[in-house]
Amino acid sequence: NRTDPAVYLFITGHTHQNYNCRIGGRPVTSTNAFGRFFTKIDIELNRVTKDMTVLAVDNRLNDRAVGAAPDLTTLVTKYRTLV
Repeated sequence: NRTDPAVYLFITGHTHQNYNCRIGGRPVTSTNAFGRFFTKIDIELNRVTKDMTVLAVDNRLNDRAVGAAPDLTTLVTKYRTLV
């Protein structure tokens, strides 16, 4: 309730809870833990005024039906080796 009105959307974490609600009319979302869910967010940005309109916020179950992205796997492997 003490945030700047210019903040249109809160994407939160660290609670390990899955929620999608509104506080003060603004969307607040979190997606559980360990990648079990993901949040699909549709927004519209006015290029002139730079105002954002949040059209939809939807937490979805991650069924892991999509395989790992090869380019990201390569990147993670590279940095895992460096670490």
